[in-house]
Amino acid sequence: MKRALGYIRVSKDPKREKLSPAIQRERIRDYCKAKKWDLVNTLEDIDTPGATFDRPGWQELEARDDYDVVIATEFTRIGRSLRETVNRIEALHEGGHDVVAIDDDIDTTTASGKMMFHVILALAQFERDRLSERLRATHAQIAREGRWYGGPLPLGYRYREGNEIEVDEGEADLVRRIFTLRLSGHGLGKIASVLHDEGTRGKRGATPHPNSIKRILENRGYVGEREYQGEIYSAGIPAIVERKQWDSAQAMRRRDRGKRSSKYLLSGLLHCGRCGQKMYRRKRYDRPGEVDYVCKSLVLKRHDCSGVSIREHVAEKEILSRFFSHLDQVEYAQAVKRQKGKRKTRDGRLAGHKQRLASLEHKQEKLLDLYLRDDGTLTRSQFNERNTQLMVQTESIKEKCDSMEADVKLSEDRNLGDIRKDWGLLDTEARREVLGGFVDYVQVK
Repeated sequence: MKRALGYIRVSKDPKREKLSPAIQRERIRDYCKAKKWDLVNTLEDIDTPGATFDRPGWQELEARDDYDVVIATEFTRIGRSLRETVNRIEALHEGGHDVVAIDDDIDTTTASGKMMFHVILALAQFERDRLSERLRATHAQIAREGRWYGGPLPLGYRYREGNEIEVDEGEADLVRRIFTLRLSGHGLGKIASVLHDEGTRGKRGATPHPNSIKRILENRGYVGEREYQGEIYSAGIPAIVERKQWDSAQAMRRRDRGKRSSKYLLSGLLHCGRCGQKMYRRKRYDRPGEVDYVCKSLVLKRHDCSGVSIREHVAEKEILSRFFSHLDQVEYAQAVKRQKGKRKTRDGRLAGHKQRLASLEHKQEKLLDLYLRDDGTLTRSQFNERNTQLMVQTESIKEKCDSMEADVKLSEDRNLGDIRKDWGLLDTEARREVLGGFVDYVQVK
């Protein structure tokens, strides 16, 4: 017997009596009775618009796993946006859940219902492709005309009255100093440490971070250019860095890229026992040949934690000693099983983040459409403000997706045999896979 979970949503419009909670609840109950399904529960979002999925009832539905099929009276009860609703239903399918919309004859537990859903899916994909084509054409036209494409300005620039772009000399000096430090041989972490010691702050008072410094050094806009589809155009903003400096910084980046070594055994595993931050591998320049793992607070010289550190060889010896003392084939099989569960959870979260990304991109497309109209629906300042908010959300979710996709997974089909005996034959990546099946993190106190 299938386990069903009902879902009810009623907007704030009091005139829509036919969609009252009582009627929806009765329709769902009758449908389950006719199908001989077990109705586990019915979740409700009352006086809630369908334009957003930030609703308590729907969020509980996505978090639960004690049902086989979701039942709503209409497709629009799930959501008003076709694209976002289809994305959410696809996520439910990936989690092994079917969906029923009673009045729309959509029942993905049947062949005809699946066909109807795929028709809707094809229409949504067509809409996405058409909007993407329009957006690409618009961006190409903006690039050819050498205009700024909107959104938040990089460090070193600001909007003045009339939405014209000008150089912010205070921030521009910081950009030039970053390039100067890089050309003098400083790495990204060292530059961040130097700027932090000087009390330097970026836009909105942000503390310099190696990732933001990397983006600054790679930003072609600082020489007044932008790259679009392999072509170089004017960016529509004044240059604040000399061409020779920018070219030299890119040459150093290409050179250093080839020197990057593979991951280390304990990368990402060690955490500070005082503040919980990750610990990073750092060479000891005062003691050549020695390497420490240090708390992030020590790396950036923050004062929110006094930080802890440990020698790399000491940490590896201690962890491997405990690892081998408890290792046997039964534990290894359990680790494989546990890693499969972790992978399923991670993949589900990753799918949710990607759906959120698609939703944000759609919002950006619609915002751009409004801005490009000639009826004054959206002013430039309004567009910049809203677009900035969307881009900040997009970058945050992209970082989460990158982090999840970079996770090392334990290969369940790899036959490692006697791990104690074969440990010396495994490369670093294989050793990390084995440890990853047993160890979530190591706290250094």
